[in-house]
Amino acid sequence: MKIFHGPINISGMAGVMAAAQRQYGHEAAAYCYETPKYDFPYDHLIPPAPDDRPVLSNFLRTEAMTFDVFHFYFGQSLLGSHLHDVPILLKNRKRVFFYFCGCDVRVAKDVIAKYPVSACRECWPVSCRPNRKWARKVANELATGNFVSTPDLLEFIPGSVLLPQPIEFSRFDARRPRTGIAAEADSSQPIRVAHAPSNRQIKGTSHVVAAIAALQARGIKIGQFAVEMMAMGKPVICFVRDDLRQHYPDDLPVISADPPMLERTLLELVEARADWTKIGEAGSHYARRTHDSMAVAQRALAHYG
Repeated sequence: MKIFHGPINISGMAGVMAAAQRQYGHEAAAYCYETPKYDFPYDHLIPPAPDDRPVLSNFLRTEAMTFDVFHFYFGQSLLGSHLHDVPILLKNRKRVFFYFCGCDVRVAKDVIAKYPVSACRECWPVSCRPNRKWARKVANELATGNFVSTPDLLEFIPGSVLLPQPIEFSRFDARRPRTGIAAEADSSQPIRVAHAPSNRQIKGTSHVVAAIAALQARGIKIGQFAVEMMAMGKPVICFVRDDLRQHYPDDLPVISADPPMLERTLLELVEARADWTKIGEAGSHYARRTHDSMAVAQRALAHYG
């Protein structure tokens, strides 16, 4: 099977998925716009802007037509946000799948009205993709199938399949501590908290900074990536909505905390150093079982048909 991934390499997922599916014997490739900010790996660079229609149209008529499956990311297709090439691909008996990841599909006003805690409440309308309404319509009415990366997105694309973010564990295995978490051994050392937001508003950075500042003011030695940290065996704090817990195992190794509870949760974790290795190992096992690129790639292949 020949599989196209792209053109947006959101969180490096297009490149990771293509690499994993090649290991299963398929001719998969990530054709992506350049991502200089993060330098995510991909296989081929396609024209630098979705508005470069002559070049993209030529690519669509020639090389693109050799693929069997198109796995599009973040509400974009070869011809950009208008998705004009989707009917053309389907007419030529290609299978088209969309993989939505958040701001490309959420109905921000509905999210804000329904849920007290949400990324939309913090950043709307800054990060909302302008074509998200059109992308939902095209995906729902035309696509062969649709994937979403997190369970909160299922409500916006009826019938979509939850396909967790894929990561390459080989990148993290070499960085994992071999003898537990070093900070456990010396309680006099400050705690380092990793928070690496691609967008400070979406990722709730203000709440993290405020909680850490409050603990520092109380004399707690604490300094300033969830799946990636789980892969490295680190305890992870993340808010999990009650209505979405059904999509996770009962023993989900994530410490859930909403913004008002973040300071208290951090303090409890600081005071429970002896449990860090156990929590971290559980997180690593969960991440490997759920997010390993080979497992995610195989799930996608099963839906391609």
